[in-house]
Amino acid sequence: MTLVLVKSSGMDKKPGLSPRQLEIMQLAAQGMTDKEIAQVTGLSVGTLRSHWDRMRARLGASSRSEVIARACDEALRVVRDELKVLRVALTQCHTLVWTATPDGHVDYVNDWFTEFSGLPPENLLGASAGCVALMTEEDLPAGRERWWQAQARAAGYRARVLFRSASGALVPHQIEIAPLEVEEGRVLRWVGTACEVT
Repeated sequence: MTLVLVKSSGMDKKPGLSPRQLEIMQLAAQGMTDKEIAQVTGLSVGTLRSHWDRMRARLGASSRSEVIARACDEALRVVRDELKVLRVALTQCHTLVWTATPDGHVDYVNDWFTEFSGLPPENLLGASAGCVALMTEEDLPAGRERWWQAQARAAGYRARVLFRSASGALVPHQIEIAPLEVEEGRVLRWVGTACEVT
């Protein structure tokens, strides 16, 4: 369990928890005892207990575990709210947006991707989908080579390509592929965007 999201998602602004209290909760969520937290933070056990008392009062919690649980619930609520806003933004923007698994299986496309392409979402998901479904036969070899190199280096790239629209017109786009999650040098997920250019 981690409480990194609590801090980054604005939880510290909601019930007035201090950065020190958020640090204490994060360490507790990692399984540390109060004595271990006191050693890491340089606080006395008495001061640490005072922090827990204030956190319980602010969050209406009756125990240390309930403080952590309520903080996690609030962080999850804030993240869900932010995701709703992001979904609306992705739906309304005229930028192609997609995500893919480490091996390149497209697992998400935004609404503009389906509108621009004229293809249903199910035709844009999978191994030979996403940008591949929109590229010309002439551009495919170079596109695949860029993608293989990106996978080998675990690094993104930018390129200018032509995408076929629903009307059949070839529209130039600037695409950017980037690692979304990286763990020990291995990409766990990719994100791509493509903007129309003149």
